[in-house]
Formats: sequence, C-alpha cells, structure tokens
Amino acid sequence: MAPRDSRYCPYLGLPEDHNSFFVYATPIHRCHRSGDPLPIHPDDQEAYCLSANHVTCPRFKDPAVRMAPPGSTDNAANLYERYGWEATVGPETAGRPWARLAALGLAAVTLIAAVVIVVSNQARIRQALGAWQPPVGPAIGGQATPNGLPLVNPAAGTATITPTPFATWTPTSTVTPTPTETPLPPTVTSTPTVTPTATETPTVTPTATATGIPSPTATPKPQYVPRGPVRYEPSCDRTAVQGFIYDAYGNLVPGQTVRLWNDYGYSTIVTAEAAGQGHGEGYYEFYLFPGPYEKAESFFLAIVDPASEQPISPKLTVEFTPDRCNPGEGGRQVAIVDWVYNP
Repeated sequence: MAPRDSRYCPYLGLPEDHNSFFVYATPIHRCHRSGDPLPIHPDDQEAYCLSANHVTCPRFKDPAVRMAPPGSTDNAANLYERYGWEATVGPETAGRPWARLAALGLAAVTLIAAVVIVVSNQARIRQALGAWQPPVGPAIGGQATPNGLPLVNPAAGTATITPTPFATWTPTSTVTPTPTETPLPPTVTSTPTVTPTATETPTVTPTATATGIPSPTATPKPQYVPRGPVRYEPSCDRTAVQGFIYDAYGNLVPGQTVRLWNDYGYSTIVTAEAAGQGHGEGYYEFYLFPGPYEKAESFFLAIVDPASEQPISPKLTVEFTPDRCNPGEGGRQVAIVDWVYNP
C-alpha cells in the first residue's frame, strides 16, 4: 500500500479499508466518495484515481454521479489481458445456454432413434439368427453327419474302425563305455618338523562409538511478516526506507524495533513512532542520503528483538537505483515496506 499524497485520489481505497490502496489499476479498488465502496473501471482508475487528474473526475466533484459503464467491446477477457490480472471464469455469453440445450436435444433424439430401429427389426434379427445351421458332412449309413464324423447306426450294426499299425522303433546304442582307470597307490612323503615361532600380540583398535543424529531444530514462526511486496517510488530529493507496522486487526502498532544493515558493516535501528509523533503511530523511517545514490546499492531490513537485535520477521532485501528519479520514471529511491503481526 502506498502512502497517501497529492498524486492519488483521497477517496481511493479497498472494500474494507478506505485508507489503503495499490498504485496500479486493480478490480479490488473501490471509490469511497459517496460513503459506499463503489467499483471503479480500470480506465477510470488510470485516468483519474491514480494520477493528479483525480480532481477532474466527475465523481470527485459530485458524489452522486455514476460513471459510464464499459463499452460493448470492453469485455472481461479484454480487461484481464490488458491489465495482467489472473483470468477467472466469467458469465456465459447469451448464445451459450441455447447451444448447450441444442446439443443435449440432438443427443436425446439420436438415442431414441437407435432404440426405435432395434425394436422395429426384432423379427428380422431373430430370422437371421434362426437361418444359421452347422455344416453337414458326408452321409454314412444313409444319414448325414456333421463335420464328416462317423455315425453309429444301431439298425445297420456298429461300424468297426481298424487302426493302422505303426512301425516299432528299436533304439540302437552307439555309446562306447569309457574304461575305468586303475588308481595308483599313494606316495608317502616325509613331513618336516616345523618349530612354531612366537607371534606378536595383536593391537586392538578401539571401535568408535556411534553417536545419535541430533534432531532438527524447528524454525520459530516469525512474529511479523510483510503486509505486501516491497514498493518503490522515485525521488530526486532523498534515498530512504519507510513504512507502517500493523497488528492482526489492522491497527497501527508503536514501539517495534526495525533494523537496516548491509554486508559492508553498516547497521542502524529505529523505533516505530507513537501516536502524536512525527508521521503518526506505527510509522518508521530510515533517511539514508539527500538524493539518489551514485551507484546501485542494496540493504537488508527486518523487525528485530530490541534486546538481542535478532530478527523476529523475515529478512527482506531493498535495492536502490541511481537514476530515473523524477516522478513517473520508475526509479527506486524510496523503499516502502509495511509489516503486520503474524498471530
């Protein structure tokens, strides 16, 4: 969320928070001019709300004015593509419900026609199945037999089938047995007498005792987390880090310690202001240089414990550029980071 200044409309905000807004066009923005949070077309946000031209906005001059609706060609898909929003499913066009009904009707008609064709041709189907007969072989004993198999006719006697004998094959052994070798008597040789020599006492190497693997230490949950990504504004007058600290209910929190440091030995801390101080309750600021740096620089930022200065929030990196410091040029001279309590 950006701090409010004269470049932005004072009535621009979020649905539940009229004091907070983004510095780019988004569908979540609402206009609180009339007291009720009203949607704002993205073109109107860029033309009025997010620029000094907000004083010329018709609704800024008269809260009762209703802004013109989007044009016929400015549909949801074009808006999402133009502003880079994440696409969501929008309402159906006027023709899609009728097309869906027509497709369902066509499927139903096709199914009914298939059932009618099957029912009306049952007789033909049964006739076609009844006309099929198994193949008939040659007649034996005055009767036809299927597949040419012999048929036993009790009136004509039993048909006798004489099997054809097969030749008997006698195997001839062609293997010549191998003669068995006669073993020779063993030869006895004298065994020399061996005088044992003294053996050295072995050295016992102690076995290392295995130690248990230490259990991993759970990382504590951070007490504060960024309320959003780091935002930057160009400035030719100063280089600084600033922001606000909130509790879980959106209230500003004073007294928290914020630290800024880098890898070259620089480190400093500030305390969030109390009500009635400076820019107000929960505000903190690091003033680094009266103008842009001569070259790109980066620092680390975190909310820390005031006693140990150990981070109680994630460590963020803020980066500064030396050029494009005029309004609208996109330079990075002022880093804006808001924090919120993480219950």
